[in-house]
Amino acid sequence: MGACASTNAGRRSAGAPGVADTVVARELPLPAGSFADDHPPVGGEPRHFGDISRTSSFEMRTRWSRYDEERMPEEYAHAAAMICVMPAWMSGTRTLRYLQEMESRLRADKALRRRMSDARTFNTVVRSVVRKAYDLPDARAASEQRDLIHDCLIVDRVEQLHAHMVARQAHLTYALTLIDELDDPEALPAKLSEICDRAGRCASAKRQAFNLLVQRSYHLLEQSSRSNSNAPSSDSSSARSLSPDSRGASLGGARGSSGAAGAARSPSIDRSSSISAPPNLGTRDGAMAHVRACFEDYLDEHKERAVSSAYVEPARFYFDLVGDTFGRDHVAVHSVNWFLAVLSAALGIQAPLLLDYDDRHALGIVDVWQALNDDAWALFSHPTNFGREFEGVRYLRERGALLLKTPVPSGQLPCGTRTTLPKQLANMAVHPSSPARLRRELALYCERFAHFFRAEFFARKAFEVLWAELKPERVGFRRASDTLYAAYRAETGAEEEELVEHVYADEYYTELDVSRVVAFFAWAGLLKPDAASQLELHAPAADASLLPVDSRSPFAAAAAPPSL
Repeated sequence: MGACASTNAGRRSAGAPGVADTVVARELPLPAGSFADDHPPVGGEPRHFGDISRTSSFEMRTRWSRYDEERMPEEYAHAAAMICVMPAWMSGTRTLRYLQEMESRLRADKALRRRMSDARTFNTVVRSVVRKAYDLPDARAASEQRDLIHDCLIVDRVEQLHAHMVARQAHLTYALTLIDELDDPEALPAKLSEICDRAGRCASAKRQAFNLLVQRSYHLLEQSSRSNSNAPSSDSSSARSLSPDSRGASLGGARGSSGAAGAARSPSIDRSSSISAPPNLGTRDGAMAHVRACFEDYLDEHKERAVSSAYVEPARFYFDLVGDTFGRDHVAVHSVNWFLAVLSAALGIQAPLLLDYDDRHALGIVDVWQALNDDAWALFSHPTNFGREFEGVRYLRERGALLLKTPVPSGQLPCGTRTTLPKQLANMAVHPSSPARLRRELALYCERFAHFFRAEFFARKAFEVLWAELKPERVGFRRASDTLYAAYRAETGAEEEELVEHVYADEYYTELDVSRVVAFFAWAGLLKPDAASQLELHAPAADASLLPVDSRSPFAAAAAPPSL
């Protein structure tokens, strides 16, 4: 408790004003293009901000998305060195790219922006989406449809979200229009239920609902481009304009048979310039484009699971252990923003679920790695438990109390430091006047996250998951990789004729040679050029024999306690 009981007035002065002094900057629409490309660093620009209270999310994301070793505080150097993925990949995310592409599209087509900004368009499209999801006859029935799980009016909840997203209402309507055109009616009720769950809550939860809609809409758009390169022409006055073999065509017929003729429909949009045509996997450029697209998809998934195992699930487990269900239930919505803000400022990392720098709800915050012991980290960091909710780990359910080192006060991260906004803690993490002790304590959280991006851990996970091609968007990864391997083989002199023979040491393809996977990924521009040298430098020190049995195998009949 000693570390937690210390006062920290000096830390507050490092760019972290109190509640009365805090002014939340208005969220502006995202600019088109890449943050790092469109906003190169200004000579001598520091990593911290002088007045963080008046800094917008865009300004923070722009500056902190740049990987700058020279201006990175030395406390975070070890965490940065542990990460084998190229910084450009870590500072980007598919959600951010989708938002940038959407903004670029709206900027290029002023008529589209006007249409998407019109409240009448939104009112039409949201009811059209609900009609499609529940096979309803008209807009009135859609307005009265309730979500079966949360028992609320779906249209009313989405309208609450629209009213909140003042600067991004056009983006929201655009996303809903794509979903209305392209989504499967059978999948829509579940997606709408997710939105209803978040849209009726706080600002941070509403942001998550918005991100989910953006992710879903552009994911559908990319899938559509792969299966149908002939996108329809825009026609703001027409009904839904889709290709004959799309789901929308059959749905239109279904609605007509239900007596919905003449009812308001969602306006269609021109998708011809939004997403490029599917790449030719037989060419080097096409194969590289597809491999990188698959890698981006996997990397977002890996980041989410790393955030869960490094902070979210340990924090939820701690709160559950001490009987604080309120704190436990707010970690994934609010507390995670503090953790993500530190990763953003210290390491230039962006997570798939874009963080809320201005989250005013300081709930579920805890210095969890001060509270839990080393055996807890051995458990949460084990590959078997990567990304798993703590409720699904048997040992945590049965003997979790053995992992508690000391209770700590909630609302402090790290212990002794209380901030009212995530951006305050982030700025303190890189502010030169912040105590070195604060940076060392936050560096531990960066290292916990970076652990899952060590070459040995990440390359193995990434290759095995991508090679399996279990998700539709990853189909073709093998063929594209084989195309690239032909060029790789010519340049490096590799002997094996196929990539799978090159990276597996045995004829049954069970012993993966991670060093060869790392070399291939680095050649493709996915990992750092020196990633191979990290294999021994950052190898895990924990002995698996000391871990709880349940962490080694989910099929274990019983769990033994860790070595204490």
